[in-house]
Order: sequence, then structure tokens, then C-alpha cells
Amino acid sequence: MEKQQNRQKFNEAKLKFAVIIGYFNHHNFFLNVFMAAILSLLAGVVIVGISNTFYPLLTGNYIHMIYMFLIFSVLELLIKYFFYKVSFQSVLKSRGIMLFPNQVLLFFALEIFFDLKFTSFLAIFGFVLLFSFIRSGVSYIFISIKKYFSKEV
Repeated sequence: MEKQQNRQKFNEAKLKFAVIIGYFNHHNFFLNVFMAAILSLLAGVVIVGISNTFYPLLTGNYIHMIYMFLIFSVLELLIKYFFYKVSFQSVLKSRGIMLFPNQVLLFFALEIFFDLKFTSFLAIFGFVLLFSFIRSGVSYIFISIKKYFSKEV
């Protein structure tokens, strides 16, 4: 009886460990990281390009801006992984709005390390809001195209 309970506990621990490691061991994980980086880079460049014509939100070295978006996408994936592991139901109930402050803080922290400057603290909020809208729109279009071409005839 005790052997069976120990074996069951071991199997549960093994399954939990496999789920935790499985996120990073997924066969499309690096493709997902690459696509997230491309989407972040595309959305960021579009926002900076559009905002510089009306009201500049982000000023500085544009090469550093590209590095910032690439690093942002990798760090954001790690933060999302942590939040999904800790409080999956909260993230679902908030429909991702819970991740908005994390994006603001991440852009604020990355601004310190690169030769970039947001024009004001409110510019960070506007930038993250536009960034989220454009990135989710581009992601939706990408998923729609992928579904269209993956249908069997």
C-alpha cells in the first residue's frame, strides 16, 4: 500500500516536472520565440515611425531600439511563463490586462540600459497600449493566414 502511494506521488512529481520543462522543450518553442521577436520588432518600428510624425514617444538611437524590442520579446515570454505557472486563472479572467503593468515596467527598465528615452512617463503607457494593439492585430492576421493555408482541401 505504501509503495503504491509513493509511486503515485513520484509519478505526480514527474508529471509536474515534465509540464514545467515541457514549455521550454516544445518542438516549436524556438520558432515561437522567433515569431514573437519579429512581431515585437514590427509593432515597435511601426509605432515609433507613426508616433514620430505626430508626437514622438521614443527618442534615441534606433539600432538600440531594435535591440530593445528583441530583448523585450524574450523577457516577456519568460514573464508570461511565470504568470501562467503562478496564476493562470487570474491571467485568463483579466484577459491579459494583468500583463499590462509588467510590459510598462519592462519597457521602463529596458530604457535605462539602452540609449533610448521615452518623452514622458505617460508616453510609456501610450506606447505600451499602442504596442499591444498593433502586436495583437498582426498576430491575429498571422494566425488567420496560417489557419487558411493549413486547411485540408
